[in-house]
Parts: sequence; structure tokens; C-alpha cells
Amino acid sequence: MSFKEVKASVNLVLKLRQAALAKIFQFENLSGKNNWVFQIQRVPRVCVLASSSRGGTAVTAELLQWQGANCINSAGRLLSLPGEEKPHLVLAGFAYPSRDEQFDDLNELDAKSINVSTLFNEIRSEIGYPMEYCGNLELYAIQLYRRLLLQWPIDLALIDINESIVRLTKALQVTFPNGYFNSLENRRKVLKVCLSCFSFIHPSFYDCRYYDAKEDLAAHLSDGCWSFEETPFVLPPPWQNATAADLEKGCLLLRDPSNAWRLPFWRAVFQRQEFEILHLVRDPRESIQGLCDGWNYPFGFQTMPSNSSLDIKGYTDNLCEGDFEWKLNRLNFSICKDLKKKLFDEKEMLSLVQVCAFQWKDAHDSIIKVCKSLKLSPRIIYFSDLRGNTEKTFKNICDSFKLEYSKSGISFAQSFNDHWVMVTPLAKLYGYNRWKTSSFSNEIIELFFSGYFDEVNIKLGLPLSNESN
Repeated sequence: MSFKEVKASVNLVLKLRQAALAKIFQFENLSGKNNWVFQIQRVPRVCVLASSSRGGTAVTAELLQWQGANCINSAGRLLSLPGEEKPHLVLAGFAYPSRDEQFDDLNELDAKSINVSTLFNEIRSEIGYPMEYCGNLELYAIQLYRRLLLQWPIDLALIDINESIVRLTKALQVTFPNGYFNSLENRRKVLKVCLSCFSFIHPSFYDCRYYDAKEDLAAHLSDGCWSFEETPFVLPPPWQNATAADLEKGCLLLRDPSNAWRLPFWRAVFQRQEFEILHLVRDPRESIQGLCDGWNYPFGFQTMPSNSSLDIKGYTDNLCEGDFEWKLNRLNFSICKDLKKKLFDEKEMLSLVQVCAFQWKDAHDSIIKVCKSLKLSPRIIYFSDLRGNTEKTFKNICDSFKLEYSKSGISFAQSFNDHWVMVTPLAKLYGYNRWKTSSFSNEIIELFFSGYFDEVNIKLGLPLSNESN
């Protein structure tokens, strides 16, 4: 599917997602008052999980999602989306290819667009929290259908909506005769269900893939391939949509890494709400290694096309058999306006490590700068603390944002290291210190000890170049 095809399919996908949402209304009391869409304005608090790409946002956001699953007091519940905000921004015309600008930045002027109502509608349709168990597999089938529309829009739109949902429902009922209980293994079973229903789905593009399929990638990674949701795709668990009462008391979590350059936009969109920042910080050397791995991983993280061939040492000069030269026209992860200018307009010669270092540094610089200008006091959380003492750090986050220590949140925290599915292959095997021995290690170490990160590290409370070993 080309960029033009996806851009042209926006209205159709919105229509199909709304039709599927109407079916969800049959199972949940979501109608409330007449102005259902703008009930999202009732939420009293908004929290943005802000970080760089490969900063740990995916697994941290999943931990925080599960905080909301079985809270006793709705006032202490965190409300979230099954995935990142990017697909909803694309559908509402705020992100490429629905808009022409090839960068992720959004500001307060963008928030004045009439498209904000479409964005509210999209977010409101999914805001809620995960279910540990779901016995209504038809409901889950409808939710899966809405997600698959973001991942395979052109192919799925060619199949009748009712037929698609029936296929998914029957396959789920066969696979889960006693209902769906959440686990990584069951997520993988759900992927197999989707594969059995739709032949156009390719498992390698999913975060819960059960193997790395050796496929012919030419048709999928050639210049112009696109979807609304960025790869790696997610298949979320069954989801409980927030009621009007939930919104009146809960706290909404936003968690896309590109929000580092969208904070003014979200502050303007939610100008009436109490607005808080959870600034997640990971050692730059770990993040840069993860970014380098992701740039070179063919099944995910591609976010922006290049109109001309790229020349990035460690990326475009590392074409293995089967790459089909897709790297020559694809940028990865969050692309801010300044990085777009460097690579597209000025055609600055940068190595992959330099590009990834810029992505890490500029994200945190932007978060710090915007928090200061908006007079926000961010709560800094170190990913090393989450990794080393998850339950204690989870409780500290809950205390900071007046959230309940829910049983589901504690349970997820206690099994935190088993949930790292959003990683490139072999990353777990070599661990978070793989930057010390990878093919990029010498350049990463040299850049770190040059003092490149020292200024931002001081502000973030991270070690300086002369304090590390």
C-alpha cells in the first residue's frame, strides 16, 4: 500500500472504525449523554509519558496501562489507549501522510485546527484500560478488527466488515473456548487467529511474533509502503472502554515517544486539565544502541520516507541480502523538524550513531525546554530504577500522580522483565549493556566521552563523561 493509497483511505478507515464502534456500543454502556465525543474533555488530569525513542516507553506504558485494570477507586485509575497516539493523529490529519510535513513536531497553533474534533473522536473511541479476562469474544473480535484496520487498511477494507468480525469471532471461540486470559503466549495465539482469518497479514511485523518469518519483503519494504500504525504492530488484550464516570475522575495517559516534540500541542488540546509530565530517562548509550539496532531491523520502526537516497554510515552501507535497498529511502523512529532539516534539506553527512545520538539528545532537550516554558515540573523516572526495582518505582509513580496501587499493576511490576516484547531479536540475549561490545560500541563510547551529552545529562541527573566507566 502506497502513501497515496493510505492517505486516500483515511475517510474509509474512519467510517469503518466508527461502524465497528457502533457494534461495541451493544456490549458496553458508552452512549452516556448526547455529546459522547466530547466527554473526553471531562477528564480532570492528563499525564504525558515523555522520553526518547528506545527509552523504555513501550514496556513502561504497558505497566501503567495495567495499573488501571482493576482499581477499586476510579479516581485513582489511569486511563490509556491500547497503543500509541500516532495512528489517531494520522487519521485526524495531524501526522504524515495525512499532512505533508515530514516531521513529528506539533505546536499550539496546530491545536486550533478543526481536525481536533476528529482526534477527540478517535481517542475517545479507545480510551480505557485492559481486561485480564474476557468472556465476550465477539466484543474482542470487534476490537481486533478496529486495530487491524490501522495496520492493514487497504486489504482489510476490501472485506465486508460483518464478514471480518464473524471470521475473527469464530476463530477466537475455537482458540479460547473458556475465554481469553491475558498472557504473552495468548497474545501469540491471537496473532495466529488473525493469520488464519486474513492471508495478507505478515507475522514478522508484530511485537509478539512467535518466529522471525523469512518472507519476501520486497512488496512490503519498498519505497512507499505504509500503514496507519507504525511497526512493530501491537495486538492489545481485550479492552474496557472508559465510561463517562471513568473520565470524570480518572487520569489520561499519553505515551508516544514523538510527544517529546508535541508537548505544546497536547497542552493546548487539554488546556483545562491538570497537565503532568512523567519524564522517563534511560542511559544514552543503551538507547543509542537500541536505536541503531532498530534502524537496521527490517520488520519495524520505519516512520518516514526520504524523497532522495540516504547515505548514512552504519545503515545504508550495511545492506544485507534480502534488504532490497529499503534502507535507502526510509528513516526510523521519531523524526523531529531539526533532524529532517539535517538529513533532507542540508543533506548533512552523519553516521548512524550520530543520527541516533541526536534523536536521544534532542528529545530530552525538547522535553526540558518545553516544561520550562510551560512552567511544568516533570517527575523524572530512571529506566534503570524500573528495571532494577520495578515494584518500588511503580509505587513511587503512583504516589506522584495520586494513583492506586492496583493488584493488576503490582502483578505486572513483579513480572516486569518477562514483558519485554518490543525489542529487536537477540536484544534480550545480549542485554542492555550490549553497547559495550556491539559493532557500534567504539563510536558510541567515543561520542559519550567527548562530552556531547554532558549538558543535558546535568539537567537529567545522569553521569557525565568524566564520571562514567
